[in-house]
Amino acid sequence: GDEEASFPELKDAHLSFSVTSSSPSPDSKWNMTVGGTTNVENGKGSGSGSVAVEYVPVQGTQISADVDIGDTFKFNIGSSRMLSSRTMMTASLRTIPNTEDLSLSLGSHRNLFENKLRASWALGMGSNLRFHYGLLSFTTTSDDYPTCTAKLNLGISSFPLKLTAKHEFESGQSGYVSYAWGPTGIETKTIFARALTSYAVWSIGVRHSIQSGLTWLLQLERNDIVFRIPITICRRNSSAYWEKSILLSLVSFLVDSCVRDIVENSESIEAAERGELKRESSLLDADKSRRAAEQQIQMMTESALANRARKEACDGLVILKALYYVDGGESMDATIQIQFRVKENSKLQLPSTPKSHLLGFYSLTATHKGTFVKQSWYESWFPWLSRQTENESNTAASPPKLTVRYSYLGKVYETTIEDTEALVLPQEDALCLGESNVVVE
Repeated sequence: GDEEASFPELKDAHLSFSVTSSSPSPDSKWNMTVGGTTNVENGKGSGSGSVAVEYVPVQGTQISADVDIGDTFKFNIGSSRMLSSRTMMTASLRTIPNTEDLSLSLGSHRNLFENKLRASWALGMGSNLRFHYGLLSFTTTSDDYPTCTAKLNLGISSFPLKLTAKHEFESGQSGYVSYAWGPTGIETKTIFARALTSYAVWSIGVRHSIQSGLTWLLQLERNDIVFRIPITICRRNSSAYWEKSILLSLVSFLVDSCVRDIVENSESIEAAERGELKRESSLLDADKSRRAAEQQIQMMTESALANRARKEACDGLVILKALYYVDGGESMDATIQIQFRVKENSKLQLPSTPKSHLLGFYSLTATHKGTFVKQSWYESWFPWLSRQTENESNTAASPPKLTVRYSYLGKVYETTIEDTEALVLPQEDALCLGESNVVVE
């Protein structure tokens, strides 16, 4: 009935949900959200439901209204408009809890100094013309430096002055620090966040407050679900307070480092498994390509030997030795394949494409070995202490080359080309090794 729910063993809890519905038409201007919340505070439970409607009459203008029905009735209607100067103007009218007055709010957002600084202001007053709150905020927007915010908030916060800084250290890792001052004292926070997966983020930090003392902040965010666990370590008047603060900061640092190692090891194992599968697939493809090339060479051999005999009889273009190779890696004898392509007029021309695409050739692999030195935990936080992170492992293998030794008009020549370089024989600038009756093949 009308009795208030009681949960004497539960001190504090909060649950909320919402469902958003919009028209399937891409040109729809309406949007509606239905939701609700339940709260337990000091063992007493309560709940409320809400309905919000959004209407976009023209591009750049938005009108919204929402109603909250529960222990107290709340109503809010607002509008926002993007001006031609890229300034966002907002206005809203809402009820004030436990009073019959209404609150009018005005605000504006704009980028300054060529989008390097974002400025915001807001002002709220009641229908009785009494001042409710004022807000002035400046935020840097540079990608090369931490995002810093200075906020002056009067009327709706116990900390009128707040300074914050947030920085992305590396992919999936960020740090956040804040300093807040108010009549009741100061509050500082230091939080580190790390992406566990593409949809889950882990955060750990420490909060110092004159009012609540020393608190350990733990949070796990998965998509739109957030689990927060604030653990109060001690009050401000506790003995050895600052020693406990330092110890808790070190513990947080070590926990974050352990999480980092677990995540990186898991990613390394997955990457190694993917690399092994890719390597096995590459080996199978290479073996298939090699067998196909061997079959093609067998079909070329008889024609290539006959071609060579005709060229020897007229002192034409004879391929003495051809080698397709990778420095420090595989190599293959390409003598038959090259002689097969010599034309009857003792001319040879290979296109400027990878020679592995030609009949009788296959892709070569480099027996390239490299090492990787994993960063220690302190090097990830203080990169200037890093002595070495990686060496040859990121060095690309050398592309294949083709060396051809041939005889033509009584002399022996030799030339070497890159894999994607065209080859034309005879070649005017080829290295002459001497008379064909003197040079050994």
